[in-house]
Amino acid sequence: MKNGIRPPRGKNGTWSFRIDCGQQPAQRCGNPACPWLLTHKGSFLRWTNGRRLSACPHCAGQLHATTARRLVDWSGYATKRDAVIARDVERARYRDLGEVRVPRARHAPPLRTVVVERQVSGAAKLPAKVKLPAKAKPMGVIYAVLTAPGRVKLGFTTDLPKRLNTILGDAGQADLLYTAPGTKADESALHAACYEHHIVREFFRPEGLVAEFAAGKVDLTDLPSIEKGEPA
Repeated sequence: MKNGIRPPRGKNGTWSFRIDCGQQPAQRCGNPACPWLLTHKGSFLRWTNGRRLSACPHCAGQLHATTARRLVDWSGYATKRDAVIARDVERARYRDLGEVRVPRARHAPPLRTVVVERQVSGAAKLPAKVKLPAKAKPMGVIYAVLTAPGRVKLGFTTDLPKRLNTILGDAGQADLLYTAPGTKADESALHAACYEHHIVREFFRPEGLVAEFAAGKVDLTDLPSIEKGEPA
């Protein structure tokens, strides 16, 4: 494993990644007769994430405050690039969840805030490999295209008819759901906001914010800007 990225294992393996959150607050059950011990190794442990339980949900026993090393594993990515993108998104997510913080190595600058399910704060920067152009990006359209049941492509183009023909040739289906004026930066901001519904590359599940954008209910100007480093 290098920088948290693990290559596929076996013939049908997929790319995966691990996030090391370090020592984190938790609650542990101290009841030696807890049913949890029948099917698991070790006593019941629950990460607090700012919310503490009054009793063990398995035996109603007392929970003791403690700390433990927290490792978060994700898998199922087709390419290394997909795993790296997802890792960066999840690193930012866990870093900004209050108690949970990911150590920031010297070679890895702070990542942009991409948590959308709760309020976060703090300065945000781009990954080191992203280079911003000196001039403004050209205006085009951000589109939502249904390419298969349960699969929506969110992308940017300055030539929509040509892009739809390309998608149709690649996927066999290109049902245009919605378009909105925007730039490449708006596309990146939309992708970041919809990360929890991400499948691969520019494809997402038609749920939550993805479905709202496809229905014309999302204003791109309300999304946090990656170029300006605004908090989500």
